[in-house]
Amino acid sequence: MRFYLLPNYFKKIGLLLFLVGSFLVGIDGFMEGFFDGSEYEDFKPDFKLIWSEGWTLFWNLCSIAGVLIYALSREKKEDEWHKVLRLETGWITFVICLGLLFVCYAIMGEINLSINVVISIPVILFLLIFFFRKRQFE
Repeated sequence: MRFYLLPNYFKKIGLLLFLVGSFLVGIDGFMEGFFDGSEYEDFKPDFKLIWSEGWTLFWNLCSIAGVLIYALSREKKEDEWHKVLRLETGWITFVICLGLLFVCYAIMGEINLSINVVISIPVILFLLIFFFRKRQFE
């Protein structure tokens, strides 16, 4: 079975999508947390979120799509070693994520995760492990 990856320039597109989406979603989260955490009643303005629920979902999906595009993009020099490294990194990520889910389920009994967490954390973990293993063996 052959798996086709996106061209290398998609790394820049994916990174841009991720950064823009994360920044725009993060603005609302920061402002909401900042004003809700204030102790002084006179300091709390009548705060309204910048984005509606639909736009927040859109920017979340943009950041997830950006991370996936980045992860599915080729390296500048893609050879057999990179394919094996990508496969090993995928298995390591899979085992770590299952282990974390098992530990969380054993401790808490019930896990409520948003789809953003379910998709983003394994992909970001994959990218980090791939980056450090690639640097280790080069």
